Amino acid sequence: MNRGRKTELTIRTAFGVALALLIVIGFAGYFSVARLTENSALVAHSNGIMSLIDRMVSQSNAAESAQRGFVITGNEQFAGSQAALADEIRALAAQLRAEVETDAAQLEHFEAFEDAIAARRVRNEQMIALRRSGGIEAVRDNIANAGPVGARLQEQLLARAREMKATEQAHLEARE
Repeated sequence: MNRGRKTELTIRTAFGVALALLIVIGFAGYFSVARLTENSALVAHSNGIMSLIDRMVSQSNAAESAQRGFVITGNEQFAGSQAALADEIRALAAQLRAEVETDAAQLEHFEAFEDAIAARRVRNEQMIALRRSGGIEAVRDNIANAGPVGARLQEQLLARAREMKATEQAHLEARE
């Protein structure tokens, strides 16, 4: 009888240890899934930010192309396209600001990026106004005297975009 109790005690202890291990494994699994879910959300957030940056650069390039189309042809449809793209870029900028406003470093990069986009938009508008008031000769004279201002502005815009994307990429790498 003593032997039976010993065997029963051993079996109960083994089941207790097994149950305790299952509980520990369950908690570990739960916390791993919770951490994975949080990291996935942060990765999606970073990817969304980089996508917005790319869209803003793309739309800025399209606006510049529309401005050039107007300068070359005088066709007002191009000027209208440039204005519509400028509005879309402002909307994208508002979205991007909302995404980065809790990250002080990224917000600082965003403000520089937004300034570069605005400077490029102002140059586009200046070229359109100059074309309207003085014709293509006035635009040609401006470019000859001022140099490649638009190209310098575009390079600044691209540099600010690269800074923002590099910061987001660093965030992604830190989460690995």
